[in-house]
Parts: sequence; structure tokens; C-alpha cells
Amino acid sequence: MQLTHPTSQLLKLFNQPHLEFVVQAMIEGNSPAMVWMDDAGETALIWDKSHCLYLAGKLHHPRLQETITTALLPLACPFHLLKISLTSDEQAGNIPLLFPECRQETYPRSLFRLHPSTVNRTAFEAPDGFQTQLIDHALLDDTQRPGHTNLVEEIELCWVSLDRFLENGFGVCVLDEAGTIVCRCTAEYVSPQVCGVGIATYEPVMRRGLATAAAQAFVQQAAERNWTVYWDSWTSNLPSVRVAQKVGFELVTNYNAVLIFFNN
Repeated sequence: MQLTHPTSQLLKLFNQPHLEFVVQAMIEGNSPAMVWMDDAGETALIWDKSHCLYLAGKLHHPRLQETITTALLPLACPFHLLKISLTSDEQAGNIPLLFPECRQETYPRSLFRLHPSTVNRTAFEAPDGFQTQLIDHALLDDTQRPGHTNLVEEIELCWVSLDRFLENGFGVCVLDEAGTIVCRCTAEYVSPQVCGVGIATYEPVMRRGLATAAAQAFVQQAAERNWTVYWDSWTSNLPSVRVAQKVGFELVTNYNAVLIFFNN
């Protein structure tokens, strides 16, 4: 299997709802990706240079395990675990053969989608003592602002660069009275008029409606751009699922992801 650039050929393999928009963002050059594919274009693995691995095609391919062992693992092991997304749940049976030295656990995930035509455009206010703000150059340049480091780390994890995010993406933060970034909601996996969403609230201010406020501001911004938004969550993460449903997302599909843990 050869290391190659992300191209539209990948979409023939990763054509499931929870994978297609992710891979398209990699093809567009917005999301980090290292791609290995066989010469026939029948098997591929994509690593996002962090914790996510995507496998498709003939997972019994004789060169696949060799590629994982010699090319992928030396790069990925320092991250301690990988979340593997597959094109079908049945493929999970191949994981012990591909990663024989790793412990594995399987967990269900849920994919939701929100079309711009169904977004609630009614004006809203953040909870008392908080305000929402778009992420812009000034905010990202304010390195002394509390919460700045976590925000930048999240963007750099999901984008090839901060400049690419500012050029092709957008995001919303919630600030407290001191100006601390206490909640963030950012576009990720962006391709033309489509994006995923990454959201997190700092633990001390959880359960105060901040995630809902950030998500509502985010989807309104997406609707103004006429973007469709995907929300991908662990099924057991009920607070995340409730926020998605509260702002209007509808379930598209459930699927399983496999976590593998390295022994190092």
C-alpha cells in the first residue's frame, strides 16, 4: 500500500453518512490526513495525525497489516489510543487481526444532521453573566486570554492550520464576565456548504445552558452561510445528544467505533 494524497477516489470507499463529509474535508485540504491506498483502489486507511483512524475496503488485504505495523504505528503510538471508524459494523472483526497487540473496546456513536432551512432563526441571549462571540483574528491573537490555549489546540487538532480555519471555517465562543473562554463550538471537517461541529464546555460551568447557547449561535451562523451541519457523538453522551436535539438536529444513523489502546 502506498502513501498518497487524499483524492475523490476515496469517496467510493468512504461513502457512508458518518464518513463521507469527513473524507471530503480531507480532500478539500481543510482537515489533516495521511492516506495509504492499494494500487487497485480497493482498500484504504486514513489517519488524521491524532486520535482518529478510518478504514475501508478489503480489510483482509495482505499489505494492510504490514502498512499499519511499519508505517502507521510508529507515528500513532505516542497518542496512546486510536478511535477507528469503519464502513460497516461487520468489519470490526478484522481489528484484532490488524492490531494484535492492542486492547480494543467497541462503543456506539450517533450521527445527527441539521439542514439550514430548519434552523431556528429566533434571536436568543446567553445565560446571565455570559456572552457569545464569534471566533476571529482578534480572539485568536489574544494569547493572554484565559482559555485561549485550549481553543487554539482544538482548532489545530481539526484543521491543517489556524489560517485555514479563519479562511474556510468559523466558530463561536462563550465568554464569562472576566472574558474567559468557557465554552467553544467550532466548525470542523469543512467542505463546500457542509461541516461537522466540535463543542466543549469547561467543567466548572457545565449544566448552565452554555453548550446550548453556543450551539444555537453556531447553527445560526451556519444557516446564514447555507451550510448543512453534522453532529457526531458517543451515543452514551446524553448531554451532547440532548443539546443536539434541543437546537434541532435529527438522527441520521447509529454506528459503532472501535477504540484501540496501545501498551506503551
